[in-house]
Amino acid sequence: MTLMSILPSSSQHSQDLDRAVGNLVDRACLLPSKVAQLVDERLTSCKCEQEAAFLREEVRTWQLLAIQSRCKASGSPCYQQWLEWLLPRKTIDVGTPTRPKRKRMATSSEMRREMSYQFDMDSDEEDAHDHLKDVLRYIDQHHRKIFFMMRQHHWDDLITYTRQTEQPSRALLFEAYARQTQRIADEDVPVDDDVRDTWTMACKRLVEEHRSSEFATAVYGLMLGDLTLVLPVCNSWESVMWAFYHTQMHNGLTDTTLDECLAVADSRDKDGDATRRFFHRIQTWIMDDHLDRLLAGPASIHDDQWHDIFTLHAARRFMALIVLYVRHQSGKDTSKQVDHGDVWIADYAVAFQQPASFQPTLLAIYASHMHHDKQIDVYAQFLHDFDGDADEIELLVELGYRNRLDMSAILRQVFYKSIQDTDEDAAMDEKDEDHAMTGGDGDTTRGHGADGEMIEENESFARVSRFQNALPWLLRSNELFGEVFVASNTLIRELLLQGQLDAVNRVLQMLPAHDDTQAPLEGMDEHIGYVRLMQCHQLYTRWNTLRKQEPTPKDNHDLAGYKQLAKWTTDMMTVTDETESALLDFLRTPWLPADTLPTTTSTDDTANQRNAVRVMYRPTMFTNLLRVYRKTKHITSANVREKKPMLFDLLASTKYDLYQDVLAASSLRSCLVSLCSDKIDG
Repeated sequence: MTLMSILPSSSQHSQDLDRAVGNLVDRACLLPSKVAQLVDERLTSCKCEQEAAFLREEVRTWQLLAIQSRCKASGSPCYQQWLEWLLPRKTIDVGTPTRPKRKRMATSSEMRREMSYQFDMDSDEEDAHDHLKDVLRYIDQHHRKIFFMMRQHHWDDLITYTRQTEQPSRALLFEAYARQTQRIADEDVPVDDDVRDTWTMACKRLVEEHRSSEFATAVYGLMLGDLTLVLPVCNSWESVMWAFYHTQMHNGLTDTTLDECLAVADSRDKDGDATRRFFHRIQTWIMDDHLDRLLAGPASIHDDQWHDIFTLHAARRFMALIVLYVRHQSGKDTSKQVDHGDVWIADYAVAFQQPASFQPTLLAIYASHMHHDKQIDVYAQFLHDFDGDADEIELLVELGYRNRLDMSAILRQVFYKSIQDTDEDAAMDEKDEDHAMTGGDGDTTRGHGADGEMIEENESFARVSRFQNALPWLLRSNELFGEVFVASNTLIRELLLQGQLDAVNRVLQMLPAHDDTQAPLEGMDEHIGYVRLMQCHQLYTRWNTLRKQEPTPKDNHDLAGYKQLAKWTTDMMTVTDETESALLDFLRTPWLPADTLPTTTSTDDTANQRNAVRVMYRPTMFTNLLRVYRKTKHITSANVREKKPMLFDLLASTKYDLYQDVLAASSLRSCLVSLCSDKIDG
């Protein structure tokens, strides 16, 4: 289970927080202190224990970022703010240790030696060994209490306790250290050199005297500023980092760097809580001022430790916000510089397209902060998957425009995603309706005699149906008007090569009209060529149908029959003139000019398709023109033989490239035979 594998159904309080932080992102006001406040408000109403644990750590992390921001703004190390942030979450009550008693009353000299932690092993051999163990245990517990007073910044309690339990000189040493620490915290002044030299000399001696006690060594090592003496008693990530900043604040003597200390702190987390480990990694990068590592890739953070949907959602939100914060701090232009932070932002944004947490405004806001290509992918997928009516889709498109998304590119991608859909049920139903309405007639390319033709026809109608369903996406942007013709040309070429002329006609009918006075669009010339091709096909089909309907009078007295023949002749002459004119215009038009096309060995599929369409249909149109002349010679006023020179010129002229197409179609011999024949019907 990963962050990307489950989409949460977040609670109302969680949705309120989503909207609140989304408003900050939208206003470019992602201040750590403000985010911490909003998350803390959500924490008060959180009922999921695991989510609450996550939110507590999130609040602390944003507070840490606020500290870092203040430090950078002021130019001060702000040690006290770091130390206060690292204080224990709960009070650590060690308890006051009891000084061990001898079996006999100690002499005044023995008492003095014990107060100074010095022992005479020759005195009273009977109980010296046991008493020594008790005293060493007391010394360790005594300094353990002192250490945790320091750890919790209970400086007044430390002064009172050491006055009661330590020799006066040592009590004064602790008091001087506590007062100086408070002064640094209150006034942000450096350590007084004279005072520091005093306790440095004393602490060095005390460290040597108490090597047997970890806590005693840690206490005097802390006062001395030697981090290596303190780390052995630090059992948590926070305590290690507290020791580092505390010794730094007092101008520590250690050579341990921040990176080395962070590595030690990380080692204390191996058996800790998974949520804390996650946040300690982020907090480590904050302290090390390398939070930009988040942008290096999602593999840097493991996201499989949360098993409830609310915590998963909180984790998505946190990662998205922290990435946006890092980008803002680094001044990174996501439109030009690509990083892996988009993975986190997209992971959070896509949650808002789910029914239970549907908030498209937030999705658009976060998409606007992704890299250009990623924002297109995310918002295009959202629009493609959205199951709503046209008005709702229009609102979502306007939402994208308001958030300055590249809606032209997004709408283009949604169009092509829709084209690739594989559901053909709707297309088949619509095709069946069309077939029923025409009664199965009028479709000259529908082959029902063979299963292969039927399958090809069904697939063609399915593709046309998908194109029709997808087309409105392109029409929602004026900038994509030319894309409409580029996409339709691609589909039409493939349909023409399959001989699906009715499907081509259906595609052309669904396209918008283009005013010739408008600026030329990409693919428009090719589109106009297909329109003329279909006009020629339809006129020729009409002419051929009408030709076969020539009436024949029963006899010389059949007046009604002669009237029908006269009307048919008039109609036939009109249709013949229209068909002849359309075919000549088409053949004289430089449609898909051959000189711009590659050879048959070219790898340019588009150019090769255009070449194949030319070779397939231009010779056919020329043959149709010959047939029109040949079959209507008995009703036309012009001498058909007189048109032969024009036809030869049309075929041979390099201006129209018809000769190359006829030659490629292997139709040259038949065309020449028809033109050279003395018999007009030959």
